[in-house]
Formats: sequence, C-alpha cells, structure tokens
Amino acid sequence: MSVLKRLAALTGLTTVAAMALAVPASATTVSSTTFRATILEPLTVTVTLLGSPTTASCPSGTMSGTLNTDGTGLSVTSASIGACSGSVSATVTPENLPWSGGNVVYTNDGIRDREGTVTMAGFRVKAVVNVLGGITCIYGGALTGDAYNGANPNRPVASSTHAQAKATNVTVNKINSGSNFFCPGSASVSGVLELTDGSGNLITAGP
Repeated sequence: MSVLKRLAALTGLTTVAAMALAVPASATTVSSTTFRATILEPLTVTVTLLGSPTTASCPSGTMSGTLNTDGTGLSVTSASIGACSGSVSATVTPENLPWSGGNVVYTNDGIRDREGTVTMAGFRVKAVVNVLGGITCIYGGALTGDAYNGANPNRPVASSTHAQAKATNVTVNKINSGSNFFCPGSASVSGVLELTDGSGNLITAGP
C-alpha cells in the first residue's frame, strides 16, 4: 500500500473514532414534573449496634416533590414514614425538607436490568430507636437507587405496573449534632419505591 493510501486510511479511521467520541450519552426525558414515591417493599435501615446487626423495617410511607423534564432538580418537598419494627422498633421522622439537588438519569446500561438511576440528595431522617431506654440517631446523605419503568419485565415488584426505584444497602452517615453517642457512625438503607406522577398516574423516563 502506498504512503498516500495509508495516510488516507489512517485519516478515515481517525475521523470515525472522533465521530464516535462525539456522540453524546443518552439524554433523559421524564414524563412529569411532579412525582409521588410510595414504599412498595419495606424501607429497611440496618446498623451494627452493640456488636450486632440491627434492622428496623418500615413498610409504609410516602414522599412527593418536583423535578425538571430532563431529570434534573429533583426535590422531595414532603415525606412521611410509618411505624418501623423488626429486630428493634423505631419511629422514623424525615428532617430538613426539602431534599433538593437530586436527579433521574436514563442510562439504559443494562446493569441489573435497570433503565437508569434515581438520586435523592439531602436525604435525612431522625430515628428514635427502642434500645438502651430509647436513643435518637440522625442519618443523612444521598440515596441512589436503580430505576425501572413500569413496562420493564425485570422491575423489582412485578405486581406493580408503575415505575420503581430500588435502593440496595446504600450507606448514609450519622449526623453527630442531635445523635446519641451510642448511635453507629453509619447505616445501610434498602427498599423499593413505587413512582407515579403527582396524581398517581404512570410516570416514565427515557431518552
């Protein structure tokens, strides 16, 4: 092959590579600017207390808020969590609302069969735990879970045809101010939320 042909071939490959690198990641489009998140599988909070794993399971609760149609600006403006039981009983109260700065990101990356991720930034709860005569523990951080559209056959809870978000062992950290000395430095949060628009209708995310 002549030098000129080799240069032409190299130039063509370089152009193709540049075009591939220039292709943007999938954009996110959300079908509603309001949302309601309902606990579908119990929200569990697990800590290691006095050397043993201790879990409080919260089977009911709702959160609602707003976001932009491109998935940015997710803000939880109201939240409530019902009574929690398990290896310990606890009363869990959301604090410092609104939880702002979250997002929905459509990735379609196939990880755990999800369509993308949902992040609740600024998550913060106060738990009054029925141990040692009752202690108060406050935890906060960003909760990021896998997002599934309602038509996804691999969504976590098949009986619900709405969009869902699943958090699995997400670490949140202790807020020292207001927390008892005996509260562990971190907690692990898991659970599944059902996601609808503000009126309870289907909500979807996609490219």
